[in-house]
Amino acid sequence: MLIATRPGAQRAASPVIRRRLRIPAISPGNKRGALVWGGVLGSIGLAIIGAGLYGSGQWIPFATRAESVVGTVERIDIDGRGRGITLTPVFRFTTREGREVVARSRAGNSWLRYTKGEQLRLRYDPVNPDRAEAEPLPILVLLPLAAVPFGLVFLCFGAAPWVGMRAVAGALVSLYLLVVWVAAIIVYSEAAVAQNLLRNTALVDAPVVAHREMTRGNAQGSGWSMAYNPITRFTASDGRVVQIEVERSSARREPALGETMRIRYWRSNPDRVEPDSDWAVWRRSVISGGVLTALLASGAFILLLWRRRARRTKGA
Repeated sequence: MLIATRPGAQRAASPVIRRRLRIPAISPGNKRGALVWGGVLGSIGLAIIGAGLYGSGQWIPFATRAESVVGTVERIDIDGRGRGITLTPVFRFTTREGREVVARSRAGNSWLRYTKGEQLRLRYDPVNPDRAEAEPLPILVLLPLAAVPFGLVFLCFGAAPWVGMRAVAGALVSLYLLVVWVAAIIVYSEAAVAQNLLRNTALVDAPVVAHREMTRGNAQGSGWSMAYNPITRFTASDGRVVQIEVERSSARREPALGETMRIRYWRSNPDRVEPDSDWAVWRRSVISGGVLTALLASGAFILLLWRRRARRTKGA
């Protein structure tokens, strides 16, 4: 049964609803405040988007001209200014014209990404060979663009006083795109790290010559127990005999003396040993890839639910 209402009934009831819900009526002062805050958030969003576009644009000319070459990490420069430290690699390589160049990377980080003497694939600018990078070009160009969806979050919240819930929905979508964007870059980066690890390391069967004894406390504090790390000896590819402790704590002396264990060592630095299993090499890539897959699947599921709801609403 349809109940007819006067055109002004809903309008007249709105002050009553506002009083019961304690929602203040929009006054000119509130409008000015909304305009100010919207302008502030919108300005912040535009500034973030502009910074991301500018950062990406800085790498586009380099990406279009870059030539690929195999180089070596000459050293790692440590910059301790500020609250943290920045590790910046310095590369040595030979251009296609035969010129030997030592170039300092512009893309430093706060963790030890490279090691001295490591061989890796470089991209350098033939116009200015002193500019060379080891990071993959998609990361250099696309990583700054993550600022675009981040800036859109501020823009959407700035438009909320005028657009309402649509602005909140837009902010959530922008935040989702930001997380997916960063996750995709992490997957690509971790895959590049794994490939570089395989390219710079070698597998060897090394006999166990000794064990190092360690004491470790019980988690409940009830006592102490013994742990052992095997010590192996092998001959590196450069003929150097290396004796090294493998961090593989066990409650027993395993493997036994004389047994061999497979280890992975860096050719440029045989004193640095890495896990030998394929899972250890690709673990971070697989985990980050799983996170990215879950994000994409959840986004597709929410989109499917939204489309079904829209169809039902339209059919009703």
